Amino acid sequence: MPAPERPNPQQPSLNPVDKAKDVAGGVAHPVETTKGLAAEAERGRTARTPLIAITGVTIVVGVVVALVLAVALILYFTLGGGTNH
Repeated sequence: MPAPERPNPQQPSLNPVDKAKDVAGGVAHPVETTKGLAAEAERGRTARTPLIAITGVTIVVGVVVALVLAVALILYFTLGGGTNH
């Protein structure tokens, strides 16, 4: 017996098959998924909006921290900070 159609394609489905299709579609098209999440966060009308915004900020801050840490460690070890005199 096939899964029933979604009553509204814009609303998340509780059907596990539909959830799996949504995840597979998101993995297959990450650029479109990212643009869709950004548009959803801008509209701010869903319960997922705060989570989307916090995740975006966390990713940006994490990348900046990783870059600063990498530069600091490179400078520390290349300028002799790791040697005992």
